[in-house]
Order: sequence, then structure tokens, then C-alpha cells
Amino acid sequence: MIKIETQKIMTDTIAETPKLNLRICGAKSSVVDLDTVRRVPTPKETNRWKPIPHATVVDVTRNNLEESGFEIVNECHNLGKQADHYFGMFQVVHPNRVGSDRGTVVGMRNSHDKLFAAGLCAGEAPFICDNLVFHNDVVFTRKHVGEVKQELLKRVDAIVKALLPMWEHQDKRVEAYRDIPLNDRQAQHLIFDVYEAGIKTNLIGQSTLAQAWEQWKDSDHKVFQDRNLNSLYNAFTEVSKGRNVMHLPKRSEIFHNAFDPVAGVESN
Repeated sequence: MIKIETQKIMTDTIAETPKLNLRICGAKSSVVDLDTVRRVPTPKETNRWKPIPHATVVDVTRNNLEESGFEIVNECHNLGKQADHYFGMFQVVHPNRVGSDRGTVVGMRNSHDKLFAAGLCAGEAPFICDNLVFHNDVVFTRKHVGEVKQELLKRVDAIVKALLPMWEHQDKRVEAYRDIPLNDRQAQHLIFDVYEAGIKTNLIGQSTLAQAWEQWKDSDHKVFQDRNLNSLYNAFTEVSKGRNVMHLPKRSEIFHNAFDPVAGVESN
């Protein structure tokens, strides 16, 4: 049996941090440069609705991260729905988090059509496969009403302060997943649990189940061939590549809700 520990890509310093492939998540949206994001017009505000420029969400998040000691080593910006929807990602590093086999990511979202609120989420991905997931532990959404820009500054600051504790919690989650052995029958039951939760939101369909089962039986990555909960978890994150990036945080939440109770993991 292949030992996961021998396959990790570990980083001991910030300078050694590999860059994640953030562009693989952009289905149903277009990967664009930041200048394109800045050129997106913002709708006129009303008494109740105060839309935020996409670029403002990016700039506020970037400034707060850098002021808090994070270094942004990679970024990706996506526009969808005729540029009404924005989702961006910063891969970040921090001197207090080295020696990990996973990269850390901050996700940003915004909309100009009232479909969803501005928000931030924190996530991570193994360097070896770029399977990006976000965590429902640290999520902020703010409807575009009232003094939204001032509130955005306060909320972003609070989120940034929670990043390092969140990633520490995620380290414990991954180790707990690795400690839970699974056979094929148990994996099938968990795959169905994910389907039951996902079908209610129209985010996970039968094709996802079939692809996840194929990944479980024969993973594209040797490190996930051990028969444990972490390998099944990464089977789902593997087949989530290339799907609508706007829905990635919610899909990640579905995975965690299905697997955390099995591993005895409590939410932050």
C-alpha cells in the first residue's frame, strides 16, 4: 500500500511554495485579467440596493491580506453572467504557516444582479493535484444594502484574522479523514449521502457520482489510492474541477457535511 506521507509535496519556506492551478475552476465563467474586472460597469444604486464594484471587493481583500502579513503568490479572476457575477481567488502564504502539503486560497465573490451577496471564503488545495475546496467555517456574505462599503471593510478584517485558525482546523480535518478506513460498500453509502444532499441544490448530479466512484476505484493520483475517507473526499474534489466556480463553496460545504460526522470532526 502506498503511504500518503511519502507522497506529500512539502514546503518549508514561503519561497518554496508551488503555485496552484487556479484556472481549472472556471467552467461557465471566463478567466479574465484584473484590468478587465476593473472595466466592468457597476449598476446605479437605489435607496435599498447598493451594488459594489467587483474591483472594490478585490482591492479591499488584497490590502487587508497584505497588511496582515500574508503574501499573495498567485491569483485568478472569473466573470460570468455577462460580467454580472465575479469570483476571484488569491493563493496566499504566511510566515506562520509553512511545512504544509496544501496551498491556501482566499475566494471572493460579488454580483451585480442581486442573485447573491458579496462574500469571502477560505479554502485550500493539495499541491499535488490542485483539488480546490472551500470551507464553510469562514464565510462572510453581505447583502448590497445600507452602508455596504463600510461594512465590507469590517467584515474582511474579521475574516482575515480567522484564516490561520481555520487552516489549522483544516489540517486536523484532513488527518481525521486519513484515519478512517473505508471499503467499497462504505464508500458507496457515503457517495449516496453526498448525492442526497447535492440533489436538493441541483449542484451534484448522477454524473458526479459516477465520476467520483471511478476516481475512488482508480484515482488519477497515487497519494489517494489508500482506502480511507480522505481518498473518497479527494475523489469528489477531483471531479469538481472545471465545474461552475461560483458554486464551488457550496459544493465544498456539501462534502464536509457528509464526511465530517464520519470522522468526528466538529465545525469551528
